[in-house]
Amino acid sequence: MKEISLHEFAGKAVRKAQNLGSTEAEAYVEHRRVMELFMEREDFKTFRMKEHFGVGVRSIVDKRIGFSHISRLSDESLEEVCKAAFKNAKLSPRLEDWISLPSPKPLPKVEGIYDDQVVMLDEAGLVELAKRAYDAVYETDGRAHLDDGKITVEIVERAICNSNGILVGDEGTWISGYITCIASENGEVSSFAYTSRSARRLVDFKPEDIGSEAAKLAVRSLHPKRIEPFKGKVLFEWTPTARLLLSAIAYSVNAEMVQRKSSLWAGKINSKVAVDMLEIVDDGLLPAGLSTSSFDGEGVRRQKTPIIMSGTLKNYLYDSYTAYKEGRESTGNAGRGEYSTTPSISPSNMILKEGGKSIDDLILEMDKGLLVGRFSGNLNPSSGIFSGIAKQSVYVENGEIKHAVKETMISGNIYQLLNNIVEIGKPVRPVYSAYVPPILIDGVNIVSKS
Repeated sequence: MKEISLHEFAGKAVRKAQNLGSTEAEAYVEHRRVMELFMEREDFKTFRMKEHFGVGVRSIVDKRIGFSHISRLSDESLEEVCKAAFKNAKLSPRLEDWISLPSPKPLPKVEGIYDDQVVMLDEAGLVELAKRAYDAVYETDGRAHLDDGKITVEIVERAICNSNGILVGDEGTWISGYITCIASENGEVSSFAYTSRSARRLVDFKPEDIGSEAAKLAVRSLHPKRIEPFKGKVLFEWTPTARLLLSAIAYSVNAEMVQRKSSLWAGKINSKVAVDMLEIVDDGLLPAGLSTSSFDGEGVRRQKTPIIMSGTLKNYLYDSYTAYKEGRESTGNAGRGEYSTTPSISPSNMILKEGGKSIDDLILEMDKGLLVGRFSGNLNPSSGIFSGIAKQSVYVENGEIKHAVKETMISGNIYQLLNNIVEIGKPVRPVYSAYVPPILIDGVNIVSKS
């Protein structure tokens, strides 16, 4: 589909929606190319390439919002999707507090979101990356074995147009990979260990790190023992820090949750919510960041927004709808997974400032506790209560790793634990679209199943 540019198609969709009677209209057009290489044990067995086009249209009719999407870009599909969006608007409830779609403003420059080297990768290139990850598993520890994995490349071109004059577009690249490992020794097999990495540029993607870390985590899980229940210190590695701390914080600073009074941090701007050492920003302009772009899912300029500074809550994250309700500007946090979804508030690159100590240094400071590599369980972000199984986890005593733990659960309240942070470690790593270091927290409930 190159007969018409994405910008041109988005413009045609908006004009069509207006001609049908829409008060306002918006079109989000996307072209996504995906390459995947699957690894299974000792075989790089499947290569798959996919290509998708699609458009999502929002039609606003007298404060009623309708949405429709379609996976074809043609004159016929444009007619179909615009008519469906307009019909859905007519049937939707009236939003009395709706103000308008956003208007255009100059966009900032961003760096590192598109890489020719990623675009030039082919099946042979992905096989080579996979082989590097695979070899790293066995070079790291002979007890570890690859179970499965995947290398993925995505190239996404998109354009957004609305009836208030926004017309923006960009093209970005992503490369990611994961590996699942198990380890065996003396007839005993470990639990599965999972590790992943993502980057926008090939130079930042290190498949060896994926294989090596997966192997270490699998071996670390060998010969687990039960421990007695206690309440104490937990050193969260990167994934559980993002999974628990930052997901709860992202919920609490979401302006929609604040306005609904679902966030415990409603009305808490300039209030202390954590220890002084905790600092978090949402930076949509981070060079080569996983969620970096010059504009968000509505075409609004991205920015850098302080969230928590010295333990004090500074800002919420807004899209246009929630911002206009309060007579303020959007923070550029209208997220959009793809053309088939409507915009909703989400962080861009949420970055937790690192401290000065490595994981090894932090372990030395633990008298008794757990080092947790992965968390599998539930988190209620409105209350902060979580509970679940600590996976790839080991028991630490007097600054020394003793053994893996068996069927051990952890629980607590994230918002209370933000005031129990003992140390923030280093380095920061990207996990999902967050950038986090390891964190040592006291006061976590630790229970081994009987």
